[in-house]
Amino acid sequence: MVQDRSEIGTPKKKVYMMDRPSLEYFSFTEWFTAAMQFENGQILSYYCNVAMPSTVHGDVVCFVDLDMDLIKKAEPDWQVVEEDEFRDNSVTYRYPGELIHQAVRMIVNTY
Repeated sequence: MVQDRSEIGTPKKKVYMMDRPSLEYFSFTEWFTAAMQFENGQILSYYCNVAMPSTVHGDVVCFVDLDMDLIKKAEPDWQVVEEDEFRDNSVTYRYPGELIHQAVRMIVNTY
């Protein structure tokens, strides 16, 4: 349970504020990370980053976010977001075909 973290910095200079306790999962084999935010014992939201498998460097867990995300808040359905950013960045940064395949496979298998 992550209770004390208030921000997550990214190389794109975006900062995501975490204003509630969360439970986070970092897979070392699958192409995603996941977080659940809680309040009063209830899950408020789910957030899955499509990401390369996580790694550990010293005492730091690292992952490469691949732009697309799956989110679920109060609505009953999951939503895929930032597909356009993934598409644009896959061209700009010349994502290898296998990386694109794994990212899309994660969405198809999960969504």
